[in-house]
Amino acid sequence: MMKTELEPSLQTSQGDDVAGTSVPAGGGKGGGKTVSTGGLLNRMLTLTARSLPSYFYRARPWMPGRFVDLWDAMQEIAGEHREFAAKVAEHLVRRGEMPNPGNYPAVYTAWHDLSLDFLADKMIRELRDGAAELEAAIGGPGLDPAVVKTAESLRGLFLDEAERLQTLWDDLRRASPASPENAA
Repeated sequence: MMKTELEPSLQTSQGDDVAGTSVPAGGGKGGGKTVSTGGLLNRMLTLTARSLPSYFYRARPWMPGRFVDLWDAMQEIAGEHREFAAKVAEHLVRRGEMPNPGNYPAVYTAWHDLSLDFLADKMIRELRDGAAELEAAIGGPGLDPAVVKTAESLRGLFLDEAERLQTLWDDLRRASPASPENAA
């Protein structure tokens, strides 16, 4: 599960924006970690390139046949994440920085033998947590406006994806023979 607080990778060090400025997360209200433009770009790269849907695109989980629509949606989301990660990586290269999404979270490897129904809730939570993390990061002045716009776009994408998965998952639960709604 992803944290809603900002990761250390968002702290200013060598990744300051072009003007060398950075702002505290949450709009400079104090107490937050400092977010730089480069740090925000790298975090967006990690959130997309190393997302749970991206991981399970390559390491397919077990799933009953009735989950085909959920699997298709997850694959579509993984594709959206790959496209977004490529755009963010290009932006980092234009800034003279090396894109580095890092590794997938180690906990993902423990989930290989689990069913897609177990993973659906985790994917939805990860997308919502990522949206909340981006909301906190883009709240203040001093960041490159184009990068803020990109972060806002990714935040909206995550929320849309979470809603899409939630709707499919809710429909599957209602249609399940084991669902309390279907018990006689």
